[in-house]
Amino acid sequence: MSETINATEAWEAKLCEIHAKIREQEAGATKVLMFLNGYRKDLLEPYDFLKAEMLAAGLPPISERIFDFFPFKKADYESSEDPLEVVRLLQKKLEENPEITEKHWLDFISEAEAVRSKSPKTDGVEAIGWLLGPRATLFQAGTNFLSPTKEHTSWDFRSKAPPAKYLAAWLVAEYDRKKQTENFDVDQWLGTKRTPALIDNAVDRDQVEQIFGSAGPDSLFDLLPPSLQKAVGQIYIVDDIEGEELEDVSDEESSTLLEMEDGGVTVLDLDGTAIMKKEDGFFIRDSRTMVLTINSSTDANDVVNLWFHELGHAMISGMSLADQAIRQRFLKAVATAGLPKGKKAEYVRNLYVRNGIAAGLEDDFAETMRNYVMNFRDFEKVESERTRAIKEILAKFFPDFDSRLVRQGASAFLRKANSRACQVLEKQV
Repeated sequence: MSETINATEAWEAKLCEIHAKIREQEAGATKVLMFLNGYRKDLLEPYDFLKAEMLAAGLPPISERIFDFFPFKKADYESSEDPLEVVRLLQKKLEENPEITEKHWLDFISEAEAVRSKSPKTDGVEAIGWLLGPRATLFQAGTNFLSPTKEHTSWDFRSKAPPAKYLAAWLVAEYDRKKQTENFDVDQWLGTKRTPALIDNAVDRDQVEQIFGSAGPDSLFDLLPPSLQKAVGQIYIVDDIEGEELEDVSDEESSTLLEMEDGGVTVLDLDGTAIMKKEDGFFIRDSRTMVLTINSSTDANDVVNLWFHELGHAMISGMSLADQAIRQRFLKAVATAGLPKGKKAEYVRNLYVRNGIAAGLEDDFAETMRNYVMNFRDFEKVESERTRAIKEILAKFFPDFDSRLVRQGASAFLRKANSRACQVLEKQV
């Protein structure tokens, strides 16, 4: 009995510790976010070697600025389809005048040092990283260039240029990264187009008909006002997502799904960053695709609850100022109210403890959106601060969102689906 009490006390102490960190980080978030937003384009994924080296050295990852100091021509980078050949070409050019190479490198490092010298100092970065946005490669595990330790400032190439072959390889990798992100609009909020739903061949069509009716999965969009419909670009229905690779979800590359020890799924985006962990669905932010599982154990209530949970992820899936403002308002609510309460919030509390503050905040917001629509009365009693926050967010950023109409639409959807399910059962008798 005493062991159980001690375990419970330790668990509660851990939750209190996490909340204290969130409060502390929220208090200085505005100042840090304003600074970091001046370098948003520098912080974009995908991750590359030079960014990793700079972060590990306690420097801001402004790797793209290296082109200002080593202005090779486009023809140099595209002189061969073999990247190793390109590296050898640049290496040769760099070795032609080692003094100039050394000077340019040290000027580049000085630029990074100058950026860091202007930054606000803070030890807590998890919540701030979440505020900035999921496409930012800001903080590497164990590093924080806002308040670097001595361990992270001892870098061989802080005071001298790296060997020419390393520098050439970094330049080629950075050039490829720049090409990958050149069409990404850091200020884009929500989506601009919608593609008809896809249904995997393994999914039971009769069950899809039973849940959605003749309108199909896209009838879920009818539950939302026009402004919020833009958050999702496509619905993809599968019957099982464990241990599979989703391909051809859209024109984007696939995401990889890896099984978790507890039977759930870790969803990895193209850069290896987990989007969320859930075994019945998830949201792929690059293509704005919502993946929903429908199988023999799924009913309409499961689908609608998952729809509004994933919608929460979709609402804050970018790096725009609107995405950040929504996240910052919610962070304030969590700092004020504490971690979510009640037995039904155990899933989110576990995420805070096991996966960290950023993962906890992400799913906390998604669950808040779901509960606001699907469980409003009980949720408002237990989580008044979160309810107030989501109300303000919806009113400001989705002014055509009428909570009464949305709840009525969800109820009507469930009534029709349950009616179709009853008709199927009657035919089977």
